[in-house]
Amino acid sequence: MMWLNGSSSDIEVVALYDLLVAETVGSNSNVNIVAQLSRGTGNSYSWDVGNWTGAKRYYVQKDQPNQTNVFNSLELWKSDAIDTGDYKELVGFINWSKQNFPAENYVLIMFGHGSGMEDFLPRPSGIKATSFDGKTNNYISVVEMEKTLRETGGIDLLVYESCLMQMMEAAYQLKDVAKVIVGSEEVMHIPSYPYAVFLGLLSEQPSITIEQAAQFLVKNSDLSRGNGGTISALKTQRMTDFALKLNKWVQLVSKSGAGEVTAVNKHLIRFRIRSNFEEAEDRQLAFFVDLYDLIENYTDSMTGNFSETVAIKQLGSELLKFLSDEIVIANKTQGRTSEDIPYNRAKGVSIALAPRNPALLPKGFFEVYSGFNFEQDTNWSAFIKRSLLP
Repeated sequence: MMWLNGSSSDIEVVALYDLLVAETVGSNSNVNIVAQLSRGTGNSYSWDVGNWTGAKRYYVQKDQPNQTNVFNSLELWKSDAIDTGDYKELVGFINWSKQNFPAENYVLIMFGHGSGMEDFLPRPSGIKATSFDGKTNNYISVVEMEKTLRETGGIDLLVYESCLMQMMEAAYQLKDVAKVIVGSEEVMHIPSYPYAVFLGLLSEQPSITIEQAAQFLVKNSDLSRGNGGTISALKTQRMTDFALKLNKWVQLVSKSGAGEVTAVNKHLIRFRIRSNFEEAEDRQLAFFVDLYDLIENYTDSMTGNFSETVAIKQLGSELLKFLSDEIVIANKTQGRTSEDIPYNRAKGVSIALAPRNPALLPKGFFEVYSGFNFEQDTNWSAFIKRSLLP
């Protein structure tokens, strides 16, 4: 299932491209490929794909000879105007797909703008969460994404072709409704995913496991554009066990001094919130950091042989091992951040932390954060508040 949200004019061309690439493989007896393509401007670019706007659903068929620049797929549904930021529209697409094309395993590709867990201002108010609609300014929040997948019976593999969505807060929210999640901790330079070889793999090897399919997709992704980036695959099965350990770690850290948190906060790899992150203000604003990098740097910063220090370092080591062995099943990085930090310090999943300039923490942050299942099970906000202290 391909949810291709091209309602924003700056990415519509990539939504069209993704569908054209999917047609190089097409559906067969082993795999059904269906897509809902939404368009904002109707520009046909260099392809003969028509200049319509709105949304259409397709049963993706393999290209005919010498027809690679036109849609060869079977059109099954259309709407002159939909709100791609309304989660109920996504529910409708998934239910329609499952009812008409039942399968043993389901993959959902989410293409569109994204900004992780960000959801702090009343709607409409800019690009937030995922599936941002370029006309209505609506979007699908992390909590609404869980609601979507729960109402539609869950999926096996979720692929985010959206910026910044590979966050622990977002993945944890979906742990009971998506088995494996592929996405990026960073802004994505799209197109990044090799849909031709990925869909070809599913067609040729229908018995492949979901984890193997996700690992293949990560391994073969293209991070050569821009200054590079990150793509990873997360397994959700044992995230509850990880949260229990992290909650104990937060409790231990909360009893210790705050100095280490504040000092470490200044040196972590951070992921862009805005496209103009190169500006000094945005470097101070960014509040997404790599979880592994954070725990590793925090535990390494602690000195002395005090019992609480030993306990924090020991549990920190267990958390790092758990992340590597049980959560992150594939991780690919390339290049360096705009601050010249190598992306290989990112180990697959980000998390919220105070900005370098605490005054820039979004208004209403903790009110929104309290609604995430991750916060309820880990009390991570306590650690964030420690990092706000001078």
